[in-house]
Formats: sequence, C-alpha cells, structure tokens
Amino acid sequence: MNTKGHRGVGEQGALPLLERTFKDWADGEAQGLEAVLLGNWLTDLSQVIDPVAYAALASKAQSLVEDFIRLITATTLYRSGTNWYRTWTGDREDRLVRAVREKVYGALGVLLGADPATRSVLRDVSTDAVFVKGYLSFGVAERESEPDRFSVEQYEAIFKAVFRQYFPHEHCDRPRVPMSPDTYETSLDRGPRAGQQRYRTPDLYRYLRDDIEVLAAGFAELETDWARPVGRGELAVDGSDPAFAVGLARMGYLLHAVEDFYAHSNFVELHALASGAKYLPKQFETRDAGIFARRLKRWVPGARDGAALPTEDFVVTGYFDTQDTVVSLLHVFEEVLGIGWKDPRRQVGDFFRTVESTDLSRVEQEYYDWLQSVLEIFRDPVQAAENEDNRVVEVLKDKFGDNLETLAKPAMRQSVLAETLARTTYLKLLPAEVLSRLSRFVLAVSKTIAVGKLAMSVYEAIDTVAKLLANPIGVLIDAAKDAGLGFAQESALYLAKDLFLYERLLQGSDHRVGSHSLLAKDTGSEWLYGYQRACATAAHYIIVDTMLRRLRPAPPLDDQYVDWLALLETLMCNPLVRSTGRTEFATADAVELNVWPPSQVVPAMRDLAARRGVQEVDGVPGWMRVAASTFTVADLTPEQAGRLARAAVRKPAGVTSSKGMISLIVPDQSVSVDSRPSRSAPTAGEWPEAVFDRERSYAGKGWEVVRGYTSASQDQSVAPKTFVDVAFMDESRTRQQILRGHDLRRRLEQAYHVLVIPPFKP
Repeated sequence: MNTKGHRGVGEQGALPLLERTFKDWADGEAQGLEAVLLGNWLTDLSQVIDPVAYAALASKAQSLVEDFIRLITATTLYRSGTNWYRTWTGDREDRLVRAVREKVYGALGVLLGADPATRSVLRDVSTDAVFVKGYLSFGVAERESEPDRFSVEQYEAIFKAVFRQYFPHEHCDRPRVPMSPDTYETSLDRGPRAGQQRYRTPDLYRYLRDDIEVLAAGFAELETDWARPVGRGELAVDGSDPAFAVGLARMGYLLHAVEDFYAHSNFVELHALASGAKYLPKQFETRDAGIFARRLKRWVPGARDGAALPTEDFVVTGYFDTQDTVVSLLHVFEEVLGIGWKDPRRQVGDFFRTVESTDLSRVEQEYYDWLQSVLEIFRDPVQAAENEDNRVVEVLKDKFGDNLETLAKPAMRQSVLAETLARTTYLKLLPAEVLSRLSRFVLAVSKTIAVGKLAMSVYEAIDTVAKLLANPIGVLIDAAKDAGLGFAQESALYLAKDLFLYERLLQGSDHRVGSHSLLAKDTGSEWLYGYQRACATAAHYIIVDTMLRRLRPAPPLDDQYVDWLALLETLMCNPLVRSTGRTEFATADAVELNVWPPSQVVPAMRDLAARRGVQEVDGVPGWMRVAASTFTVADLTPEQAGRLARAAVRKPAGVTSSKGMISLIVPDQSVSVDSRPSRSAPTAGEWPEAVFDRERSYAGKGWEVVRGYTSASQDQSVAPKTFVDVAFMDESRTRQQILRGHDLRRRLEQAYHVLVIPPFKP
C-alpha cells in the first residue's frame, strides 16, 4: 500500500484499539499513541535511504535513458500525419536526441551520484526532508488550540529508533540473489517453522518464511521490552518517558511488513481463485481478467512469452526492477517535497490507476506552498515573479526591491529563507531543530551540481525524472527549448495520448509477470484492492489486540509470552491445497520479439499473428490488429502501422550484435491457471474467507469480522471471529525465538549489501 493506505489501516485498526485499551487501563492519560502510525510511515519512506537500489539503478540508467529516447524521439519523429515532422532535418533530429540525452543523463547523474560527494548530499537531503515532513504530518497539532502531538525530543527519539536504511525483509519484498543482481529469489519453502506442523505444499517462497521469522522475533522483543513493562507499570505512558512512544513506533514498523504481505503478494488472488466465480473477473472484464491471470503466473528468468509460463501457486511478492525502483523512490520524493501536490496529473502513477488525493493539514499546505515558491525563486526569480501562484515573491520584493535576479545567488539564499519563513503563519512556530533541518535541506536541494555539460539542482533532477515517467512529452518539449529548437508544442500534445499509452501498457503494471507493479495493490483502484486491504487490516488488528493482552483485566501469567511465529504463520499463509483443474481467462497478452533489422518487423508481426490465431476482422488483417492493440490506435493504415512498428524496435543497452526487440500486445488470447480449493474448503468463518465474504457484501468493512460489528440486516451485534488460537511460551523459548530472528536478520542484511554495484557514469 502507499503511505495513505498504511495510515488508513492504522487509523481503523491499531489507533482505536490503543485508545480504548489505555482509556480503561490508564484513565485516558496515555500520550503519543499516534506513534504507531508514525513508525509505519517512517518505515515506508526508508526506501529513500537505499544505497543498493541507487547502485542498481545506476547500472541500468543507460538502458532506461535509451529506451526513453527511443520512445519520445524516434516514435514521435517517425509518426506520420503531422506537418511538424516535415519541417525537420536530420541535423535537427540529432540535436534533439542529444538534448534529451544530456538532460536526462544529467538528472540521473545528480540523483544517482556520479560524484561520491553527491551521493552523500542526496542521502542527507532525504533524511532531513523525511524528518521535516514527518514532524509536520504527525507531530504538529491538528488544531491551533491543541498542544503538539509529540515534543521534538519524543519525535527525535522515534526518528532515530525507526528511520534507517531500506531492507527488503522489512517490506516483504522479493530480494535479488546475492552476487547476481539481475536474478530474483526462486527458492520455495515447504511449510511453517513453528511447532510440529506437517509438511505443506504449495507454501510460501523461502524468503517470505525468513521475513516472517524476523518479524516474529521483533514482536516477541516488543512484548518483552515494551508490553510487559507497560503492563507492570514500569514504563510511564503520560509522555514523560520517550520509550513509550518509541515502543509504539516499533510496533508500527513491524506492522508495516505484515500489511505489505497482503498488498504486494498474490495471497488474495490465490484465495479468490480457490473460492470460485464469486471473486473472479466477469467475462466482459478482459483487462481485469488479464491482470488476475498474470498475477498467477510464475516468473521465469529470461522468459519472453507470458502465455507459456507455469501457474504460480506459491505465495510470492513482486520483484523491483529498474522501473519499479524509480517509481517507488519518486513517490517518496513527491510526498516529502510536494511535487505535483496541487496537480495530481504531475505525479508518477500507473496510467490506469487513480492518484489518491490526501487531506493535508493547514501546516502541510503552507509547507508545500512555501517550499515550491522558494525553490522556484532560487531557480528563476523573474519567472517566479510572473507566477501569480507564487505569493512568497511579493514578500521578497518588500525586503529586497525589484532587483530579483540577486535572489538566485547562493549567498542570498539563507536570507531569503529567513525572511520568507518569518512571514509564514505556521512554519515559523516550528521547533528550532525542525526549522534548522528545513533550512538545511532546502539549501541542499537547491544547490546546483555540474554533471557533464549540464548543471542542475537536486530538485530539478528529481523533477526531470518524475516528468520522465509522468509526462514524457514534457521532457521532450523542455529539451527542445533548452536546445533552442523551434518545437510545435501542439504537435507533441497531439502525439501524447498514443505515446503515453504505448509506454504505460508495455512498461507499466499490466504485463511484467512477477513485478511489483503487477502484484502490488496500493492505490485503491487495482483489481482486488479492497480484499487485500481488508485482510491487512484484520491481521493488523489481531496482532495489536494480542500484544495488548497484558493490559487487560485478566492478563497472561508474567512468564508466559505469545508464540509470535505460530501466530504470524497462521495469518501469513498459503490458502491453497491440491490442483483440481484449470481456469481460462480471455485477455490480451504481452510478447517480446527479437527482430533485426527493423525492416523485418512487419513480417515478424504477421508470423506472430498467425501463430497466436489473431484473425482478420472487418478487413483488418491479424498483424494490423496486433499493431492497433500495441499502439492503442484503431485507424492506422498499413504504412503507418509499419512505420510505427519499425520505430519501436530497439537494441538492448550494450548489445552490439544484430539483435533488436519490440514489445507487442496480442489480442484474442486466453490465459489458463490451475484451479485449487482453499485449504479451509473455504467455509465462512475461516481465514480469510470470512473477511472476503463480508468485504464482498460491505466494501471497506470486511476486516470488522475480527473486531465484531452490528449486523445491518438483523440489527444485532455479531461477535468477533477468532482465527488464531494464541499459543504461549516461557521466557527461555521466547529469548531463543528472538535470538534466531536477530541472527537471520543480520544475515539478510549482509546479503543485501553484497548487491552494491559500481556508481553511475554518464
């Protein structure tokens, strides 16, 4: 889930449960309960501190840029039907390609650290930006009349305890294989590790069993070091001891991975498949059927044809390739820097998914508005003065006069920050430590860095790469302007729809089997989002409720501790058993063809259409229907289709032999997956069928089966369902569970560091 989704789960589950428990136990005096939400949020944003991801991106940057250039220059320039192309010469085309390459390589060089000093700047900027945004979102009071939710001392303690470098096991992400950065983990496990439970297949991938064992150790440690002292009255809950809020933040940190297990895996797809037609896509929902079927296909290294892949009946989460990593990092930067906060179309997202709007507090709105205005002034004061939305510039005119060009000078920036912050309504009231970090990261993010022939700030680099994914035509226009080329913007916008769809369809969420983009259900509009959210919230609630048992009227014995591994393995399971047949889904399919030279692409498409049974319809031959599906235009002539296909053929980065590739979407296909019943039959009242069943009838309320609810039809209370028989252990076995988990976590972190790759060189 995205940050809003995780926060929503916590606001439904942990927070009300904590408030009720401490109201009864501590007469409502407990302070800082929202630390559980803050810890979850900080864990989500830890991906911005990830040297391994930056290094992996650096090694793939050339391929990313060259694919981009191919799409927004070759496809645009060779697209027939525009007067603009006829005015271009080969020299001007070459100049545009060079301008695009320079601009995007420059941005990547700044972000990925062509210079080691730059890498440390970006890390420091990210840390300070997350610190400031977190305090504004979770520390400042919602109303002016109320005290802040955390003191800066409490907030700093939480930040130091929870915010650290990203590791895959903290998000249940599918890791790469050490020493083989282009290969993802494929090892399968054979059943639970707690107790004497029997061999089980299909099961989970082994890395997920490892992640669950690490999580169990974390929850066990939280029970011994936080829940027990609180229950004994040894840990103050009135805000005087930061350890109370730090413990809650640690709870949020651990819950984040549990929630990601459902949001980023095929768990709900496997249960939906086992449960029959009521949860499956309808016959006319071909796009949803295609997504559903591909989520149940097993990723095989090097496979080009998704139809031939075997069924994935083990629970697995998505891998992060170059595109997934870039998009995830940009989402973080968008949140902490406010990129596109007034215009969701400027935000990076899948074309077919909605961009969720977020209700911002008064101080967050002022922060985004002030930050964007100040950065615009530092970049181009004259342009900022012409922007009627930039209200900060008027303040500076009163102080510095009309000679606005001087405001862009580095020596003036500290004065500009001090003056503009002093004129704000809410930001000026922030604690000194927060203001210090705010000023520090704004100065750093606006500092110009030279890469090759270009110089740009960190903020401009982030904005360029964000625009690369959200609005590639915009980058083309910017590059043309920078190069002094007369560019007909209306012609580019005419091409934008076709090009944008082609890019998103072939590189986005729908067709990359095993990818995070395909499996993740994060934003609210993806197929089965509601069911994963309900399962995540239910599991979240069960875990928090179990942790708080020591604060109930009849707590467990002091030397009894929850067997957290057994509890987690009950909830984070595989719902399938044996195969009982196959289910067919009508869909379109993505295929990559190896073809070179480009003149051979049309014969290759004819052969593909014949092999895949794509028939002529209304006089349109099969290969033309493949072209229409691929480029999302239905009115192509054979000449236009051929030109567009030839322009789309590309060489993989670094390949000098006579090889080329084109990604195509083939209509009129069917995908089959093995059908299996649920391990629980499924019967109403079993996990997760009871959650699914209520979610199907009452969207957004499926998780309530674990809390209890009032039946609308019968007007009576329905008791909570118990999915987990909580087992207990003595302190010795609990300490063993903690030590095993700690040892496993160290090994996972060491293995992740082995993946570091040499830095980016533009």
